[in-house]
Amino acid sequence: MHSSLQRIFTALNRVSPWLAGCAAHVLFTTPLKPRRLSAAEKRLAARADAKLATAQDIGFVHDGKRISAYRFGARQQPVSKRVILVHGWMSAARYMLAMVDPLIELGHEVVCIDLPAHGTSSGLRTNLVECASALEALLSKLDGADVVVAHSFGGAVTAFTLSRLSPGALGDNGHIVLLASPNRLSSVTHGFSQALGMGTAGQRAFEKRLCRNIGTTLSEMDGNRMYEAIGYPLSIIHCIDDEEVSIEESRRFLELGDQAALTELSGLGHRRILYHADALKALVSVI
Repeated sequence: MHSSLQRIFTALNRVSPWLAGCAAHVLFTTPLKPRRLSAAEKRLAARADAKLATAQDIGFVHDGKRISAYRFGARQQPVSKRVILVHGWMSAARYMLAMVDPLIELGHEVVCIDLPAHGTSSGLRTNLVECASALEALLSKLDGADVVVAHSFGGAVTAFTLSRLSPGALGDNGHIVLLASPNRLSSVTHGFSQALGMGTAGQRAFEKRLCRNIGTTLSEMDGNRMYEAIGYPLSIIHCIDDEEVSIEESRRFLELGDQAALTELSGLGHRRILYHADALKALVSVI
């Protein structure tokens, strides 16, 4: 977190923890513009945009917002699956596209979504409820899917979405693949508050406002509780050197027993897991 932002929140927390919590909530629900891309990242982005241009545009309007969605390939029954890719916070469908060709080569159909206020979807601010609602609308538009592959915040969106739908939303052989996703919302809010330099009172004010916005409690936003109720098998891929979401978050999913399986990688951090050959090989092996 930028040092000047930390100083502001530390000072604000001293004056009014409640005000600091409100400001933190605004920041937490506002996807910031990505940092300036390196030359290599620009080349990757250009290739991603060229790939997007080959997709079928299946975007739609939901709750007054334009939601961008893209379809690649076509299901080749009976062996193929419809796979939905769900990106993380401050990311976009374009950053998930390295997964498309390996999945299409297996005969699967791949669908990507830009969550509200991300990518080319409309909006400046969003939250977990809005993102889950958009994913639910996409599932309805497609008349279901077989697999959801979700990165980081996308895992929380997937859990929140499926927990609100009727059992069997992904069909009898539904499957969820999590890539470096947090297990508990409380871990995310604690880390965010620490990064801002807020004290306990400011963090509590922030969490209270966030939970009121979501319509639930922190304890209910527990990945193990939610995915156990959802019931689908979980395949989890995470790098041990991830500095944004700790590997311990994924290891906690193993408390679900036979429902969850974890593949641990190294050297890829939080984002290279989206396109590195080792990660793609691990992904293909579990779908």
